[in-house]
Amino acid sequence: MTNPKTRERELNPRTLTARVRARAADLGVSERTVWRHVAKAKAVGPERVDLPKRYEECRYCDEPLPKNATLRRQYCDDRCRVGAARRRRELASFRDASRYRSR
Repeated sequence: MTNPKTRERELNPRTLTARVRARAADLGVSERTVWRHVAKAKAVGPERVDLPKRYEECRYCDEPLPKNATLRRQYCDDRCRVGAARRRRELASFRDASRYRSR
């Protein structure tokens, strides 16, 4: 069980702001990103919230992402994003078609 004094200290706005700033600096993301996840944790419970994974390379072509890429960025450009969506759609249609094949 959490000590009430400890819980009160964790919810202190100054302490929370300092913790958010430190977490943002550690992850190399904006404070706003961490604040969004804090709000989500308050809404659904902290054990169910993780910051998204930071991708270092494009998920489609494996080229490195730009240095200034945001935390949520997964593809190097629109061409790769569209190519990945087409690949997912193609795989989904293949899986659906395989369900209806005669055995």
